[in-house]
Amino acid sequence: MAIATTGQPMRLTLRGKRLLRTVLVTAVLLTITPQILGQAGANSVGSNSNTKIAEWVTVNSGDTLWGIARSIAPGQDPREVVYELKQLNEIAVSGISAGDRLRVPLY
Repeated sequence: MAIATTGQPMRLTLRGKRLLRTVLVTAVLLTITPQILGQAGANSVGSNSNTKIAEWVTVNSGDTLWGIARSIAPGQDPREVVYELKQLNEIAVSGISAGDRLRVPLY
């Protein structure tokens, strides 16, 4: 199947131009908004210099992430706290051992 061309450049209609502009503005906003919100949250947390975000805990023999999560945040879902502990301390599948020092968030 052959497509006939006239040699003229393709032109966008007014509707096409508006659609293209909307797509571009949306893409820019989706890129910038998380960065702006992230900086706003960082500024509000860092504004009070006395605020402690986390502290260090030494793992004892028999301790588990689940047990630590329940002791530091009794009112929270332990699954969420364990996830935060793993993220904060970059814990892989191998887990924790006695003597490890963990950074724990304050609740």
